[in-house]
Amino acid sequence: MDLVALARRWLSCFETKNVDALVGLYAADARHFSPTLRTLRPDSGGCITAQPGRVVLESVRSAPGEPDLPVAEVFEVKGGLIQESRIYHG
Repeated sequence: MDLVALARRWLSCFETKNVDALVGLYAADARHFSPTLRTLRPDSGGCITAQPGRVVLESVRSAPGEPDLPVAEVFEVKGGLIQESRIYHG
């Protein structure tokens, strides 16, 4: 799968809240890092869960009652599956 297609598929799954398809884009041993997770669950170190390919998604998160927040997510891809993802806010 080409990296742009993977990013578009991820975004489509995220926007439609298709959790099963979204999870299917990740390798079984994928790692996911998030500053929000680190804040909500400090014991996690911000990690829920390698590296020839990389794709970066940029978007603006909009939530009711909150200011828009620029977000970037980096996917490390191997064998057509996301091996690791990192989220940056701000």
